[in-house]
Amino acid sequence: MSLRATLEASMFFRDSLIETALQLPETANIRPEANLRLLRRVNALLNAVHLAAVEVYEGNGIHDLPSANLPLDPPTP
Repeated sequence: MSLRATLEASMFFRDSLIETALQLPETANIRPEANLRLLRRVNALLNAVHLAAVEVYEGNGIHDLPSANLPLDPPTP
């Protein structure tokens, strides 16, 4: 998987998490300050994921490994 594809996947995941967090106050009676803390934690988590992905790509050349090209879904028997 290329670095670009990795970051695109994580951005999709980030967007989904943020949309869900923004809907929580309406459905779960969450205070705005609690929701702000949740958004900060989501951002911190995904920032760490982005930095770790870049570190792996720069340090280990994982994009050249054969296993990086394996399909995401396991074969069905």
